[in-house]
Parts: sequence; C-alpha cells; structure tokens
Amino acid sequence: MPEGDTIHHAAERIRAALAGHVPDELATPHPRHAGDRWPELLAGRSIRAVDAHGKHLFLRFDGGMTLHSHLRMTGAWSIQRLGERWRRSPSRAWLLVRRADGRSCSSTVRCSS
Repeated sequence: MPEGDTIHHAAERIRAALAGHVPDELATPHPRHAGDRWPELLAGRSIRAVDAHGKHLFLRFDGGMTLHSHLRMTGAWSIQRLGERWRRSPSRAWLLVRRADGRSCSSTVRCSS
C-alpha cells in the first residue's frame, strides 16, 4: 500500500521530469478512463507544478487545471524513458504523460473493467 512518503517521492521524480514542460502526448490507455477526456482538456497546457499533500498527488497545469491522483491500495506512478520496459502493463495506466525526448510518466491503479 502506497504511504505518504511514497507519494512525496513520486511527486519529486515527476516534478523533475515534467514541471515546466508542455506534454507532447497525454493518453488514457485503460478503457475505464477513455471517456475522461484528459488528453483534450490538457492538450497544449504546461505543467506548472507537481506536489503532494498527504497521500494525494496533484499535477497543476496552466489555466488553473489540476489533475488529482490518489493511488488507493495498489497504485503507483512510474517514470520511463522511451524503450524502457514498463513495470506494469501499459493497459492498466489511467494516465500517460510523455515528452518529446521520450521521457514519460504514468500512473496505474487497480481498475475494474
């Protein structure tokens, strides 16, 4: 089960990878989240900040948009470079954020299909 320190560590890693950048790709691979429209709502917006409060992680985008993540019992945020093997199946990711240089962050939570 992810604890608060896990979330804060993830926020630090994600901040280093994405803060100040406009993602080149936003995707919601898991079918359950396909209708959330995150890719179209956040397209072209720079990630201003990544922070954590307790067990909650926030990605703050330009224009006042904030994406809130809570990992529940089995979730994780991971950072990969293009070509690196994913630790979990990409189809389990509820969100994938990728930069042009191939650096990407994804979050997986256990979802019921």
